[in-house]
This record gives sequence, C-alpha cells and structure tokens, in this order.
Amino acid sequence: MKKLTTLSKRSKIKLISSGILLSQWFPTELSNRWSLPLIVQNVLRIVFVLAGVIAVVYLVWGGYQYITSGGGEGAENGKKTIVNAVIGLIIIIAAFAIVNFVWSWLTGTQLLNATNNMRL
Repeated sequence: MKKLTTLSKRSKIKLISSGILLSQWFPTELSNRWSLPLIVQNVLRIVFVLAGVIAVVYLVWGGYQYITSGGGEGAENGKKTIVNAVIGLIIIIAAFAIVNFVWSWLTGTQLLNATNNMRL
C-alpha cells in the first residue's frame, strides 16, 4: 500500500511539473487562440450548423416520401415529416436568435460574424 501512495504522489508531481513546463513552452499567441469564449463560440457555431443541416435533410426526406408514396399512408408520413422538419427549423432559428442575443450581451460580439472567423 505504501508503494501505491508513493507512486501516485510521484505521478502527480510529474504531471504538475510537466504542465508547468508545457505552459511555459507554448507561445502566448497559441494560448490566446484557445480562450474559453472562442471555444464556446466555435462549438455553438458547429452545433447550430449541424442542427440546420439535419433539419434540411429531414425536410428533403419528407418531400421524397411524399412524392414517391403514391398517396395513402405514405403521403401522410411524408406530410408529417415535412411539418416536423419545418417546426424543427423554426425552433433552431429561434434558439439561435436567443443564444446570439445572450452571447452578444455577455461578450459584445455576435455569434456568427464575418470578422469573427473560426480559428482552430
């Protein structure tokens, strides 16, 4: 048991010291590029774009179902898919507007802005 505690203490010291050394090695430009607001902004952008793409794919799928159904139950399923995709798009747009308003209130920048390019 004594060996395990000594081993864990050594590994903690090594991790802490290596983190300190790495943080000193990275230039300040790199650490400024990975600030928390930029990470959150990029994640939000990706989430909204993916949600919009998925909603448009469902819209197209519903249209395909409706056109190829030949009437009856298939047409009803296509209509339901189209209506649900449009409702999803409305929800995504409303959520984006709310998040953009809160984001601009907190940071002073807009979520999707031509001057705020995604930086990786």
